[in-house]
Amino acid sequence: MKRVKEISLLLQQRIIVLFCVQIGWSQKETCIRLKQAFGHLAMSKTRIHEWHKTFSNGRTQVTDLPRTARRKTGRSEENIQTIKNVLAEDRQFAIAGMSELTGINPTAIQRILKIDLGSVRKSARLIPHLLTGPQEYTHMDTALQILRRAHKNPLFLSSVITMDESWVYQYDPLQKAQAAQWLHRQDPHPVHCNKERTTGKVLLVSFFNQKGLVHREFLRNTNVSQAIFIAILQRLRHSIHIKRPKIFRNWWSHMDNATTHTSGNTVNYLPLTGTQVLRHAPYSPDLAPSDFWFYPCLKKPLRGICFASLDDLEVAVDDVISSIPSHEFKHCMTVTWPCVCPPSLFWCLSTDVTSHKMCDFQICMVLHSFGDARFCITFEHHLSLKALNLQR
Repeated sequence: MKRVKEISLLLQQRIIVLFCVQIGWSQKETCIRLKQAFGHLAMSKTRIHEWHKTFSNGRTQVTDLPRTARRKTGRSEENIQTIKNVLAEDRQFAIAGMSELTGINPTAIQRILKIDLGSVRKSARLIPHLLTGPQEYTHMDTALQILRRAHKNPLFLSSVITMDESWVYQYDPLQKAQAAQWLHRQDPHPVHCNKERTTGKVLLVSFFNQKGLVHREFLRNTNVSQAIFIAILQRLRHSIHIKRPKIFRNWWSHMDNATTHTSGNTVNYLPLTGTQVLRHAPYSPDLAPSDFWFYPCLKKPLRGICFASLDDLEVAVDDVISSIPSHEFKHCMTVTWPCVCPPSLFWCLSTDVTSHKMCDFQICMVLHSFGDARFCITFEHHLSLKALNLQR
């Protein structure tokens, strides 16, 4: 209603200006009369002079003249197909580059990408190593073995003890997300000094299962050699006998493919103690609970703290480990770890690993027996894409 009232008020003043022109009043007289009649609601002096001049030139229409709108050709079918072809050649193309190449307005390209093509620009997840074909097959086969054993034996996950080693620093700087603060919108951004890691550090070797930490050792000024690792495994057996007596004679060892873990002495020692080794795929931190959960959870509260000595650092590490609830260990080993296997499996399947004579029906049956419909639907989608590729 307010907008309609303003429009009608403007039309009234234009009619009065037209009347003043027809009776021969000057621009100055017309402006004075309008100011007397409408006060602060009157048109500006410049606008009154413009309309007075327009009516003096012979115009009698007080409403706005019709204008031709800009043609909506930005999101035409031809342009949509052009942008689609550009993305098919290079998906890293920036909008400015697309506009320069095709001559289409950048705003129209952005709308085509978001509305018509449903595309979103996603940053690449950086990984330390690209797997080869045989390594992808091993990755997939390892994930399948974990799923099979977890389905056939309900006690399998409780008998797995996973291990890894990682450096813990005397001072480790805060991550960017940890240094963030809640401030008022108008406050300036906080400043945080990005210091480097200190040279003082200890190597933490940890073993845990679903009930919690089984064994841990700190090493200073040395790496884990074959002799040191075998000595640690001997002390580990003693800790298992005391802390986990139910699985002492039937437990699975899960470790990554570090040199000391796969050396001849280690491989020959483990069978002598009756230890069963669970194979780990190369370059697969997503299948290692220590990499995707334990060490990130352990190091996060230690960041930003400068410890006076390595002894204080070891005490703080023990305090953080003891503060982790046992149910989080259980959730990691019995829920998170099995659930990361199907996504890893489908990631491998999306890279044509099935060319290595892997039976699709066998994989589908394993996933159905695992009992999660989401994984089965995802796999069925993979099969449809694979059939489409074969037809092409």
